[in-house]
Amino acid sequence: MRSTIRLFAFAPQNDRRRIRITLLSILAISAWCALAWLWLWPQLEGHYVADHGKITVDVTRHRGETQVSLSRERGDGDFKITHFHSNAEFSKVQFGDGLETQDLVFRPLETSHYTLTSGCGSIPLDKQTTISALVRAHPYTAVVFAALCMIAFMLHVVNEKAKAEPEVIYPMWAAYFGALFGSSFVLFAAGESGIFGFDGEPRNALARGILAAIEYSLDLQQEVFLLLGLLAFVSLTQWCAYLMAGLSGAARRPHFIWTTWKWVALLTAKALISASAVALSVVLVGGHFGWLSAEPLSIVGNALTSLLLLIPGLVVFCMVPLNRKKGRPVPKGTRSVHRWMIRRMRKQPGELAPKPE
Repeated sequence: MRSTIRLFAFAPQNDRRRIRITLLSILAISAWCALAWLWLWPQLEGHYVADHGKITVDVTRHRGETQVSLSRERGDGDFKITHFHSNAEFSKVQFGDGLETQDLVFRPLETSHYTLTSGCGSIPLDKQTTISALVRAHPYTAVVFAALCMIAFMLHVVNEKAKAEPEVIYPMWAAYFGALFGSSFVLFAAGESGIFGFDGEPRNALARGILAAIEYSLDLQQEVFLLLGLLAFVSLTQWCAYLMAGLSGAARRPHFIWTTWKWVALLTAKALISASAVALSVVLVGGHFGWLSAEPLSIVGNALTSLLLLIPGLVVFCMVPLNRKKGRPVPKGTRSVHRWMIRRMRKQPGELAPKPE
């Protein structure tokens, strides 16, 4: 720590600015990762309480197996405790047999992130942790702190992008608010027309189509994996061919690597930003019509959850230099290796190898 302070004190002004930006970026990314881990990543192990303490659920992991203990209050004030061996998945734990099968499900966009579902219905669960106890004790302070951290980081990222390419900032925000107000208008019109029930369930084909479109826009895993697969196919195919052909001196430069990476990054950013806008519209309109909890604290918490999708979208978008004209200088060692890899493809022995992109 002292060495870092001493380095900052005696560094030139430009270096001080770079160090400050790096430290702020590390702090903001750490805060975002902590919030994403708490809000968006399922943590199924722990102690849960429902129905004002009348139902408790304990999920533990012992010797590679997930065990569930369910406690229910009887009429005489005693508790009946039942132990189950369960099947744990990424976002839920299933336990019980036959008609008594129950699921503990993680749902990040709802007020209670964890729900106990069975054939009789569903019960929201309150997970008891040190951080959740602190948040429950000071909910508005926690919400304000999280909102300030996220907004400060977003402004910092966009401001750094605006220094190099200011012309792309306005279209980015126009696309975000276009998706936000467009999806909000469609959901509001659907709610006013009554094609959704009081619980948000669709009543006709049009409502089912709107719900399917929302689910598709929020299903980021399939779209991101498809884009990463496209990038891997284009890049790995050419690089493997370059290496194997280079052993014989007959390699060729890989093509379209930079273009493919740029478009994959932009489409990934588009998916995250549009998903954030649609999720925020669902929170606002769903709270208005009662499809989701209409409590102010719940609406603000769900809105912050949607912003957790906007932050990585902005980071990915701002990482891509859209107006790149020239690449960085290639080291001499890399050029020497490239000349050896294409040694039999040159017309003359003394001809310089073309500079790889």
